[in-house]
Amino acid sequence: MPGFSVNKDSIKDNEAVISGTDQKHTAKVLRIKAEDNITLFDSGSNECYGNISSVGKTSIETEIYKRDKRESPLNIILLQGLSKGDKTDYIVEKANREKLHSPHT
Repeated sequence: MPGFSVNKDSIKDNEAVISGTDQKHTAKVLRIKAEDNITLFDSGSNECYGNISSVGKTSIETEIYKRDKRESPLNIILLQGLSKGDKTDYIVEKANREKLHSPHT
């Protein structure tokens, strides 16, 4: 079952919409059609399973039948050598930002 990352706003109640370049890739390259199963990952920690209800020219509509919370079983530790100047601050800032936006936290 193919999986796609979508914006959290694209999922409402038990429906999701895939649009833009993801729609083109899904319809043209993967040749997804109505009644196919699909997995969607939002920008939070949600994993949604659904069936394609329609494939249009600009969007693909999906009916969601199951939702799960995704959490990684991995405990990741970031090691970083000392850097010159404010590069260490930049590295820490990006590591914290990725932790907040990572679907596996």
